[in-house]
Amino acid sequence: AGRLACVLGPSGCGKTTLLDALAGTYPAAGGAAVGGAVRACAGATLAYVRQESAFFSNLTTRETLALVGALRGLVGDELDEAVDGTLRRMALAPCADTLVGGDTGGPDRRGISGGERKRLSIA
Repeated sequence: AGRLACVLGPSGCGKTTLLDALAGTYPAAGGAAVGGAVRACAGATLAYVRQESAFFSNLTTRETLALVGALRGLVGDELDEAVDGTLRRMALAPCADTLVGGDTGGPDRRGISGGERKRLSIA
């Protein structure tokens, strides 16, 4: 916590592959030598938000969070509290009942802002 890392490089050099490997997207095979001793690879210790977001454009911000919570096994009051808390913490309450929309299209289809989409991705 409290640290920022930057991965820079030209297109195709493996930046996304590196991040995917660090995030545990690929199954671990083998180990890592640390101080001469081979250690098994640990599980995922980080995550990152991709440039492109993948949302159902016809759901509201609140419905999107509720879907994620339901997929994680939350129900009833527990689900409602988790959704409301996340909306507050991520400063998404003002757009809670706005359609997520798509990245392209006219004003009726655009939905929430780019910054709101990123915060929803993190949530």
